Amino acid sequence: MIGWSIQLDSAFPDAVDFLVRSPAPVPKDRYSNPYLYLELSESGLEARYPNSVAKLLRRILESEPGFPYVDPIDELVRKLIPTEAEKRVLLDICERLGALGYTQAAELKRLVESSGQN
Repeated sequence: MIGWSIQLDSAFPDAVDFLVRSPAPVPKDRYSNPYLYLELSESGLEARYPNSVAKLLRRILESEPGFPYVDPIDELVRKLIPTEAEKRVLLDICERLGALGYTQAAELKRLVESSGQN
């Protein structure tokens, strides 16, 4: 269900609002979201809907059972830092990445904390 939300373009923010209120997704296996992270990172949605992208990324990571494919996640967080995405949501993402074992999570967190956003 989360995957199709990326394709909705102008309805994307509404779809994300629905998804974050819905029960948490249940991954099929330890690494069920790598293509989803890649697709989200390459979608360009962060330029139009930065807060919605951040909230969706946080929601996906909340249910991540194991160490995810972090390259597209790291890239996406770095793209979101200078946008209007909520700082608290980005910090939540960094904290979750750290809990999952990502060694660069602290660096991402410092970048978010030093940004001028709210």
